[in-house]
Amino acid sequence: MKNRQFYRNLVLLSLCVLCAGALLCPSANAQLWDRLTKPQITVNLTHPPGLGLNIKKVAFGPANGRCSDEILGRLAGALISGGVDVMDWQNLQVLLTRQHLSLGGSLDHQAAVRMGKVLGPTALIFVKVSGCRGEQHRDFTEHKNHKGEVERTNRATVEVHLRGSVQTIDLATGRIFSANPIVEDSVLVNESKDGQPDFPPENAVRDDAIQRAATDASTMFINWTEQKQLYFFNDKDCNLNVAFSLLKANDFDGTIRQSEQNIVACKTWPKVKDSNMAHAYYNAGLAYLLVNEHEKAMAYLTEAQRLKGGDIVAETITQAENSARLEAEMRSVAERTEKFEQSQADAPFAAPPASSNASPDSAEERLKKLDSLYKKGLISKQDYEAKKAQILKGL
Repeated sequence: MKNRQFYRNLVLLSLCVLCAGALLCPSANAQLWDRLTKPQITVNLTHPPGLGLNIKKVAFGPANGRCSDEILGRLAGALISGGVDVMDWQNLQVLLTRQHLSLGGSLDHQAAVRMGKVLGPTALIFVKVSGCRGEQHRDFTEHKNHKGEVERTNRATVEVHLRGSVQTIDLATGRIFSANPIVEDSVLVNESKDGQPDFPPENAVRDDAIQRAATDASTMFINWTEQKQLYFFNDKDCNLNVAFSLLKANDFDGTIRQSEQNIVACKTWPKVKDSNMAHAYYNAGLAYLLVNEHEKAMAYLTEAQRLKGGDIVAETITQAENSARLEAEMRSVAERTEKFEQSQADAPFAAPPASSNASPDSAEERLKKLDSLYKKGLISKQDYEAKKAQILKGL
C-alpha cells in the first residue's frame, strides 16, 4: 500500500512540474510538442568529392597490410557504382611491365608524370594498413530488480581496430595528395543473464570496419549523400495539411504551389496567430529547399524565424545554408574539372620513354599501341579518341 501511495504521489509531482514548465516557458513547451507530433521528412545533402575533382578513372597500386585487399575490393565497388573507371593492380602491373615502368620503391613526381602519359588522366590509389586486429574480453554489470534482488548481465565483446591510410597521386600532373588516415573501430556485444554468452563472430566485426573504411575512402573521389531529418508542419490551420499530403506523394512542384497559396490564405484566416503564419512560411522555405532553390528557401525561412523562431526553424536554416554551400562547392568542382580536362586535351600526347637501344616509336607504332590499350580495356574511349587525334595531328 505504501509503495502504491508513493508512486501516485510521484506521478502527481511530475504532472505539476510539467504544468509549471508549460506556464513558465510556453514557447519551449510548444517546441517540444511540435517535435513530438509533427512529421519528419528526409532531406538529401550532396557533398562533392574530397579531392576537389570529378575523378573519371582510377588505378590501384599493390595492397599493403592485412585487410587492405578487402578495403580495395569494397572501394572498387563503390567507385564503379559512382561511374568511375577502375583498373585493378593486376592489369596495371601488366601495362607497366610492357612500358618498362614499375611501382618499386617510392613514386616521385617525374615517375608519376611518366605513368600519366601511359594511363592518361588517372588517380593512382594506394591503401596501406598498419593494423587490423581483433580483441575479445568479458565483463558484467549488476543492478537490482524491482524485488530488490541483484541481477547480473554477462557480456562477451569483440572489438576490431583498423588503422592505415589512403594515398592518392594525380598521374596527369604528378601531384601527390596528403594521405587520408583510416581510423575505424567496430564493436559487437553478446549479453546473457544465464551464464556466459558466446563471443560474436570476429569476421562480422571486421567486415563492418572494412566497409566503413572503404565508404569513407570513396568520398574522396565521388559525390556522396548525407541525409538529414527535418520537420514539416501539417496543421489544419491555413491548410498546411494539404501541402503535406502533396509532399507525401512526392509532388514537389505541387507542394511549393500549395505552400505559397497557404501563406496567402493564412493572412485572411480567422484569428490567425504568429505561429500559424510562421509555420506557413517555414513550409514554403522547406519546399524550396527540397528542390535546391536556396535563395527562395532562405527568404521564407528567415520570415518564419522573424515571426516565431525556435529550434526547428534554426535547424532548418542551418541545413539550408549547408545545402547552398555544398551546391557552390559542386559548381566549383565541375568548373575545376572542366579546366583540368581541357588542359589535358590541349597537351601533346607523349609516348613513354623507350629503352636506350630502341629508336623512338613511329606514329604507326604509337597508334598500334594505343589500339591495343583500348581493346584490352586499359583506357577509356574518350582517352583513346583524344590521344589518337593528337598522334594524327603530329603527322
